[in-house]
Order: sequence, then structure tokens, then C-alpha cells
Amino acid sequence: MANLKRRVPNPEQWMVYVNDPVGFTVNILGATPQEWQKNAMRMIVNGENIRNAVKSCHGPGKTALLAWLILWWVSTRPFPRVACTAPTEHQLNDKLWPELHKWYRQSKGELWRWFEWEKTRFYLREESEEWFAVARVARVVKTESSAGEAWGMQGFHSEHMLFLIDEASGVDDAVWGAVEGALSTETEVKVVACGNPNNPKGWFFKAFNKHKAQWNRMTISYRDSPNVSNKWAADMIEMYGLEHPWVRVKVLGEFPNTLEHGLFNYNMLESAQSLKLERDPNAFITLGVDVARYGDNNTVFTVAVGGAVQSMKKYSGLDTAEVALEAEFVGKKIGADYIVIDADGVGAGTVDTIRPLLKGSSIKLIEWHGSESALSSGRFANTRTELAWLARDGLAEKRISIPNDEALLRQGSVVRYIFDRANRIQLEKKEKIQDLIGESPDELDSTLYSLVPYLYGDDLKDVCRTVLTADDIIL
Repeated sequence: MANLKRRVPNPEQWMVYVNDPVGFTVNILGATPQEWQKNAMRMIVNGENIRNAVKSCHGPGKTALLAWLILWWVSTRPFPRVACTAPTEHQLNDKLWPELHKWYRQSKGELWRWFEWEKTRFYLREESEEWFAVARVARVVKTESSAGEAWGMQGFHSEHMLFLIDEASGVDDAVWGAVEGALSTETEVKVVACGNPNNPKGWFFKAFNKHKAQWNRMTISYRDSPNVSNKWAADMIEMYGLEHPWVRVKVLGEFPNTLEHGLFNYNMLESAQSLKLERDPNAFITLGVDVARYGDNNTVFTVAVGGAVQSMKKYSGLDTAEVALEAEFVGKKIGADYIVIDADGVGAGTVDTIRPLLKGSSIKLIEWHGSESALSSGRFANTRTELAWLARDGLAEKRISIPNDEALLRQGSVVRYIFDRANRIQLEKKEKIQDLIGESPDELDSTLYSLVPYLYGDDLKDVCRTVLTADDIIL
């Protein structure tokens, strides 16, 4: 202890909290934990397993909990190390590390006197190489001899080692494997994994199912946190139902049920929301337009640059002519190469109005009819199905990113396909989706239209000839 006194003032005062993260959080950090946060901290200390998993609804205070655990661990043990990872740098650098700074800066114990906060590192000033916490997104690198190795989470060893895994559903299994490799020592080591239960497969899912005997586990629903509005939760449940994947994840803190014949799974869509694609200077800029069919629906404009769906704007109360004028204005403003308009039903009027407005411009107009024959007509019942399936492949291969839009997430996660009499794949009708979730899939459809040139590529003229007459596309 004498050696430790040289580095940290009043070590006895801090060491009394070595097994009391709740007391440390209250008395040293000056925070007031919620009851579920207290229970989580006690579980981590007193649970029979070294692995700890907390799945939760949206917004109960997970990030604060992780920040408190980092400060508790590095303040109550000699030469500790904390390795923090998440699927994205945004989660670590823009959420967890600023939260860590907040509590470090305002701590009653004045931790700022002895510790240093940097953008991806937190350490004791006099022992920066051996007494630290680090934020690092592990990169999974495929090699000839391996399906994937986690670079960035290997080589962490200490007498007192803590691994924190944030948004754990999105972390690759190879990263989990690297963490598991550090648990074989006889030293003090713990794992804490937190996040929304987006993905009904993978390591985090198994922690609550197949491997649950090896994990201390906790589930946080909207009922468990005063941070989450009960009225908001009740509204979401009433609007979309208890079994909707979005409600199960964001409101109840439960994994989504596997949707039989589901086209897009929830995790695929949410992962695409945080995916950052390198901009291709040669990519087409496309404006996708879904025209409102009924009074309560939205007309939605979506802009994509290649496979990167970048922005979305929603309108209500526009007639078909007004939609055409707005589409012309937006298309020219963003320098669009293509405008793709859903021309089934009322959208035909928008196409008729905008066609002469675009003559003489460089913008190419595609009138889209989802009910027409697909290019792969032996496999898909129509172009609507084919387009959605191409998007599914792009999402699975991480070639498509989408905006952070809750309506898009809700709609996409319930789309199902069936097989027609010719055994071809066919999407369920839009009306079925609207009956299920109480809203038309306007955001989803607009997003798909914005991807038409990217997904069809060299086959674009072929699909246009299949769907359109020569006068309907300006090439």
C-alpha cells in the first residue's frame, strides 16, 4: 500500500470501494444511480460468473453505467486496465468517452487531479502505460487461414482486467472470441456487455440463451427506468403491438422474434444505420420519390449517392403536381443524375407533370412500376420484389448504408415474402404491412427507389425497358 500511496492520494479511502461500485458512484463520483443501475453493479461484483450481460430498451442510462464502471475500476485497483469496444467509433468516441469525461470532471473525489482524459484513453498520469482504460473498435480482418481475426482486442493482460462491450449485439463474434481468450488467467478479470438486443443470433444472444449458465444476466425494459417515458412506451405498444420487432427491442428490451420469411432482419437494418461507406466520386446521385396515396400517408423524398442512402424528407398534404414541382426543385438542387418515381396509382400524375419540366436537363427520369415483370422473372414475381431482394443482398454485404430513421426501421423489420403459384418469391402487399403496423411503408419504398440505379447498375436500361415505354425514361 505504501507504493500505491506514492501515486494516489488517500488510497485507503478509495480502496474501501473495491467491491462496492454503488458506494463509489454515490460518494466519489457524486452520481445518483437508478435502482436497475445499482442492481447491475451489484451483479457484476457478487454474481457467480465473471461474464455479465445487460440487455435493455432504448435510453435507460447504459452509457452512464459503463462510465461509472470504468472510473470505479481504475480508482480502486493497482495497475488496472479497462478495454472498451463497440461496433462503431461513434458509439465510443461520441457517446461513452464524453460520458466518462463528464463524471471524471465533476467527481466529488476530484479524480481529475490524478487522472488524464484523452480522446480514446484514460490513465493515471504517473503510470500511463500500466494504469489505464482505452476505447478501441476491434477490426475483424479475414485471412487465408481464418474467417476473421479481431485486431485491436488482443493482448490485454493485467492482474485486474475489465472488458466493456457496448452495443454488444453489433460486435462481431471474432471480437468476442478475442475477449474470451483473455479470461483463462487466474487473475481478476470481468466482462460487462451491454446493449439493445437487436440481433437474435450471435454471442450476445447466446449469453441469454444457449450460454446463459456462464453469464450473469439482466434485462431492462421501459418499466425499469424513469428515463423512459411510460406514455411513449404505451403509445408505441398500442400503435405497433407487443410483438413488433422494434417494440420488443426499443421498448421491452427483448430480442426480436425471428420473422418467418422476413426479408430484412432488424439487426441488418440497424447495422446499416451506423455503417460509413467511402464516397465514390463516380456514384450516381438519385432522388427516390414515394407519392402519398392516402391522406394520412407521407410523400417521401430520399437521396442516395450510390449505395449510401444519405437523407430523407417527408411531406404531407401535397397534391401530385406539387410533388412534381418539389421533386424538380430538389433534384436540380442536389445535382441528381436520376429521379425515380413510384408511378403506380397516384404517382402517375406526378410523372406526367414532371416529365416536361425535366426536358433539356441532365436529370434522367425513371417511372417505376413495381408490379411489372422482373429481370429475373423466373425467380421473382415482379420488380418490386426483385428490387427489395437486391437491397437485402446489399445490406447483408454491407454495401448499403441507410439514415437513422425509426419509421424506416419499423417498416423494414416486418416485410415478409411468400411464394406465388409459380414458386417465385413475392413480397407481401403494402396493405398487409399497413394493417400490421398501422402505417404505410412510405419511408421504406422511397429508400428502395433511391437505390434503383445503384442496384441494377449495367442492367438499368434493361429493367427500364421491361417496365417502361421509350417515352417514359429520358436517357
